[in-house]
Amino acid sequence: LIGLPEAEGTELVFNSRSPQEVDVTPTFYKLDGTAIVGNSVRLKPVEIRYVDLKKLIPGQYRNDQDWGGMTLAFTGGTRELWAQLRLTGINGGGGVDEFFTVPQEARSEAQQAIWWAPPQSLAIIALGNITDAATSATVSFGDGQSKTVNLPPHATEIIRYTPNFRAGGAAVTIQTTGAAGSVIPTGLIATKNGSFNSVIRFYDTRAARQP
Repeated sequence: LIGLPEAEGTELVFNSRSPQEVDVTPTFYKLDGTAIVGNSVRLKPVEIRYVDLKKLIPGQYRNDQDWGGMTLAFTGGTRELWAQLRLTGINGGGGVDEFFTVPQEARSEAQQAIWWAPPQSLAIIALGNITDAATSATVSFGDGQSKTVNLPPHATEIIRYTPNFRAGGAAVTIQTTGAAGSVIPTGLIATKNGSFNSVIRFYDTRAARQP
């Protein structure tokens, strides 16, 4: 999830754990799955670097608004390079950090999350297809609301969810009906005045060590 109208901007934090220089190539995906290869970044050994996401997008696409997700590709060991993405200034308030997923580590048919929903808050959940084949999922919220999502290859769908209650705990289960691990969810909680913003953490039920 790399862009939202509620956010003022987006930045990437690269964290190289490699003893040598590493070239990283970003690929950006539109909501419909169209791929745009971005500008490469060369990281120094064990370097941490903050980068404005827009600077990595080719110039003719930087003002586009229909962004879904992205991938980072490099040559090296698993997790030798790590990164997180920060959506800044959500509705004029603070930002939230989103983490990348290692594709071969995504293997569950079901992912779950639970969060605190303050008064007048909105949950924004993005579902991304990280594969080259079409997939689908059923999104079921704790208050009974549900939706079925069909995703072309590398496409993203964003769901804006308002609970059927004033405030309290909220929950969601995402059941993949396509290939296991093909749908990656991420999300955040936002209030209209920016007074409370937080990330929604999803858990891979097959990899969880405890309920």
